[in-house]
Amino acid sequence: MLHSTTSSLPPGRSGVFLSYARADGEKFATDLRLRLEAEHILVWQDRIGMEGGQNWWRQITEALDRVEFLVLRTGLETCQPAALDAGHALLRPGPRLAEVPQ
Repeated sequence: MLHSTTSSLPPGRSGVFLSYARADGEKFATDLRLRLEAEHILVWQDRIGMEGGQNWWRQITEALDRVEFLVLRTGLETCQPAALDAGHALLRPGPRLAEVPQ
């Protein structure tokens, strides 16, 4: 099931940001990235979008500022307290949210 919410977007936003817990969502995220890229849709996934030696949180927030959609893969690991804290920081005005439960 796919849930989405919409918000007004600044011009120039495009692409999809994939948010997931590696423990139970990495295969899903990688498969989805490959499917979207095959359709020529820009995708940001941490495994390919992050640069070593750079501030990781800034890289994430800058990517979120550029994308139109945020896909949030929820599962057991994303319900842990640390993941929930990070998730709340992601849910700020910006990209449209699509939640994909496990």
